[in-house]
Amino acid sequence: MGSISTSATSLKATLATKTAYAQEKLREMGPYLKEQYAAKSAYLGEQYEAGSAYAGAQYRAKKAYVQESIATFEKPKFLVPIFDEAGLKTFSTIVAIAQVGLLVLFTCVGSVATVDSVEDAMLYNVYIGVVLMMVVGFGFLMTFLRWYGMGSVGLTLLITAIGVQTALLTESFFSTLWWHGVTISYQSLIEANLAVAAVLISFGANIGKVTPAQLVVLTLIECVAYSFNGRVLLEKIVRIEDCGKSIVIHMFGAYFGLAVAYVLGPPVATVKEKSSTASEVVAFLGTTTLWLYWPSFVSATLAPGTLPAQRAITNTVLALCGSTVATFVASPRAGHKRIDPVHAQRATLAGGVAIGAVANFPMRPSTALFIGICAGLVSTAGFAVNILDAKLGLHDSCGVHNLHGMPSVLGAVFSVILRLFETAPGGTWYGQIAAIACTLGVAVGAGYGTGLVLRLPLLKPPSIDPFDDSTVWECAEDFGAPTVLSSEGEVEMPLSEKKEASSATHSHGAVDERSPLVASPPAPAAVDEDPEVAPLPVEEGLEDGGADEDDAAPEEEPALSG
Repeated sequence: MGSISTSATSLKATLATKTAYAQEKLREMGPYLKEQYAAKSAYLGEQYEAGSAYAGAQYRAKKAYVQESIATFEKPKFLVPIFDEAGLKTFSTIVAIAQVGLLVLFTCVGSVATVDSVEDAMLYNVYIGVVLMMVVGFGFLMTFLRWYGMGSVGLTLLITAIGVQTALLTESFFSTLWWHGVTISYQSLIEANLAVAAVLISFGANIGKVTPAQLVVLTLIECVAYSFNGRVLLEKIVRIEDCGKSIVIHMFGAYFGLAVAYVLGPPVATVKEKSSTASEVVAFLGTTTLWLYWPSFVSATLAPGTLPAQRAITNTVLALCGSTVATFVASPRAGHKRIDPVHAQRATLAGGVAIGAVANFPMRPSTALFIGICAGLVSTAGFAVNILDAKLGLHDSCGVHNLHGMPSVLGAVFSVILRLFETAPGGTWYGQIAAIACTLGVAVGAGYGTGLVLRLPLLKPPSIDPFDDSTVWECAEDFGAPTVLSSEGEVEMPLSEKKEASSATHSHGAVDERSPLVASPPAPAAVDEDPEVAPLPVEEGLEDGGADEDDAAPEEEPALSG
């Protein structure tokens, strides 16, 4: 028992020694830990200040550059106008010759209608709706291109001005196959604007890729081909019934423009064939205008206030509703899992295209809705697949094949089916089939020939910078400037550049080699090593783990004797 008591006393003594040693070490390490913490804090603070100074210098340098760019802006190389002065002089000369020739023709054969009636006053309202569709609807629908907004709206106005004059003459000539005088009335103005609609559809397939000179020539030739197809082939020979012009306008304009695009070939570059949030929103203005006035467009050739005109308006509204709903149903399932603004801007209008060939039919409301739904689904699928570019290499800038081409063919097919199974107001089912064949043949043939004309050196400069207003228009100073404006009007660093600048705080001031603006400010000197800190004092005898003689295991106690 004495031996056990001695061992317990020894263990207690050893424990007390260890405890006292640990407490002493903690007292000694306290100042060291405080010194280590202070040194680390100073080091991190220096690093943070160095990184912040570099990021601030980078931001100030870029801000100064952008402000200087706005003050004395010089277009980058990719914005240098290649449509040179000689090209613009050619354009100006062609427009002047065309206008003088039209002026001479109107002087010889033109006159103004003198009939004053209530019906003519009602036609003026229809005329306003049709013109708004041309200038505002088609013009702003094509502003989806980020750098081609002025070309979309401005050249639409030019096409309308030249096309209306030309169509007044061609429609009158091919109606009688001779000029016995061109009487200008509300109705003739409406029909001339309908012809312009076909030209604007063709313009959509080639927007951003043709020069203004080419566009003027295209307008003059297409008005002649359109009137020949509509007035001679379809009206006098085939005797088609197409009150809303699905075949006469949409099918003809779409495939005429696509044939031109095929001959001219794809654009030399598509780097600027892009949209922005602002351009997409402005394009929706064109969509809503077309959606609103499309019933006036479809019923424009029918006597206002009559039952056929009422049917055409109501059926068109229902078809537009159907195509709009179908587009919003199909768009999220078309590959992107979100609503594509291109679908919402264009496929929503497909119902108005398809219903035109049967708009004045005495059909049930469900039939008009069904036609619109089918058109919306077909158009959305066309935009999602883009088969012309994939299979034929045919570049369709505005997707007229999907908005006007396929829905017009669908509407023509419905006009054949309804004539087979229901009583239809005029026309025959085989006449509708013949009209489709005639329209496609004339449109593709005339479009192909027009494309060859547009390739003449006089009309096409050696190189074209596509989808760029600055090739033709005098652009504002901020066109293409690399800047982002804050709500206060201050020049603000883009978000991506802010992220790059903030990342510099973690790279010890590395220079951003991707910045094309200015040389990056020199990075502040960074401390690469931790500040020297006095080493922790070590007790003698603790170099190999801190054990001393007290740490030794107690000596073995002799075995207890029995």
